[in-house]
Amino acid sequence: MITIADKGPIDVSTLREAIDDLDPAVADSLSQLPTVRALATQAEEGALDSETVEATVTAIPELLRNDRSSVHRIAAISGVVLADTDPEVADEALARLLPMLEETVTERRAMEAIEYLSTAAPDAVAEHHAVAMERLDHPRDGVARQAAGTLLAVATDAPERLVDAVPELLAALTDEFKSTADRPRAVQGRNLTDLEHHSRVEHESSRLIVARTIAAITESRPEAVADTVLDSDTSEVLIALFGDQHSRVRAAATGVASHVAERDPAAIEPAIPQLTELLDDEKSVVRGNVIWTLAALDHPRAREELRAARENDPSDELRELAASVGPDSESKSA
Repeated sequence: MITIADKGPIDVSTLREAIDDLDPAVADSLSQLPTVRALATQAEEGALDSETVEATVTAIPELLRNDRSSVHRIAAISGVVLADTDPEVADEALARLLPMLEETVTERRAMEAIEYLSTAAPDAVAEHHAVAMERLDHPRDGVARQAAGTLLAVATDAPERLVDAVPELLAALTDEFKSTADRPRAVQGRNLTDLEHHSRVEHESSRLIVARTIAAITESRPEAVADTVLDSDTSEVLIALFGDQHSRVRAAATGVASHVAERDPAAIEPAIPQLTELLDDEKSVVRGNVIWTLAALDHPRAREELRAARENDPSDELRELAASVGPDSESKSA
């Protein structure tokens, strides 16, 4: 699933294009458009005056209250351009956006604007990452995915800010899909089967983004993540994710497990049967993580499975890895 963090640079040219794409009647009705155009002009020059900064910070929530999604996008992009040109202004923009999360009408729009802003000001958004964490299981379509995208952007550029959130992120991956039939929502004029399918896609998309977030944090801060999982007693939750239907979730879980096993092998040893099954996983990244995890376990079956991987894994690279970290390797016998 593509998120804001995956897209190309969101910059002044993006803002110009969004303005040009507006329906002329809509453009004529927007009293904030001169402010946005002034923002674009000054950002191109590399400096914003205080009047434009203040006017833009005020305009963003006003634009988000408009009924059109094209206008909401301009508001979100304006926040990015503002923060790119003057990073200190991100806090001011967030101060206007955060209260909008408490309003039903503007919650999704504000969460999207914060997701955009997180790509330009991850540190500022990280200070308020709890608002995204709270919405990872949000029943309204779009909100959970935007919250996950916000966390991914922070994890990509400021992973250390989310280390303590890893146990909660792992727990979020275990949340089951809630059928639309169980949610109080307006369905008038909508096909319930299509609505159910769309909601399920949204749920799974959010989970995959969360898995990517965990992987990004772990790659940057492996030891800290392992310690956080152990301190929070989240190993059982981690192990439960080994059997997830999505390879990205399995990869994230086994990646964390490989570092947890290095810190405390006993926490992962009960999962040796599951790890053994994953040596036949279709994804090489999962099998590689499993090999590293088994190598950290001082257990007879783990050693046996490493020997099997050394002989049978379909990847030359992973066979070599199993040989280099297995019980018969030169590094182990030295």
